[in-house]
Amino acid sequence: GILSRGQLQLHALSSMIIRISTPVPGAVALKDPVLTMDEIDITHLLSAPEDAGLAFPALVYTLSLPVLPADGPVYLSFGNVHDMAVISCDNMEKHLLLTPWEVDLSAFRCLNPKSLKITVTGARVTEMDGIPWPCGLEGPVRLRFPHRK
Repeated sequence: GILSRGQLQLHALSSMIIRISTPVPGAVALKDPVLTMDEIDITHLLSAPEDAGLAFPALVYTLSLPVLPADGPVYLSFGNVHDMAVISCDNMEKHLLLTPWEVDLSAFRCLNPKSLKITVTGARVTEMDGIPWPCGLEGPVRLRFPHRK
């Protein structure tokens, strides 16, 4: 299992249930599935940012999407986000608040989106204290398709 190999990874605000049990005499152990990851860089499909026209720093991007697979999780990830991003299509939204800057797009699949709107809001410190602070997305922008073999 995971613990016998000494590797355990857990992203921020994630949880995992671990059950520890003793082997049953005569039981046949199943081979652990191998997790693989296909990934494509889609940074070139992200539009230049436009000012959102709000009272505080905010930029709007459009991300054109390739055809997404019919099933399985699809993750959209960014190199960095300053400071919060809302990914939307029609009335559906996903929020990115903390690292890792990654969101599962599986829920958007039913909309069959050709593009997503990404609104990035900068730190409120800029508005409150007048301190220049970065606002926006940093690449690379990637789609990840984890699957089991």
